[in-house]
Amino acid sequence: MSAPFIFQDLFYVWLVGLIGGLVAYVTKQPLLLGYMLGGILISPFTPGPAVQHLETIQLSY
Repeated sequence: MSAPFIFQDLFYVWLVGLIGGLVAYVTKQPLLLGYMLGGILISPFTPGPAVQHLETIQLSY
């Protein structure tokens, strides 16, 4: 497994957390709701950008 894919996956997680948090803040919803919806958006089961190496992300936490 090469390092650029790990950084790409971590960037997706960070970016979606930031955007989800901002959307939740602007709409006056709990931040957790924004984080959860962002996580659903980048899950491997939805179309669009997704975390490719799920095992690596799980091990890094």
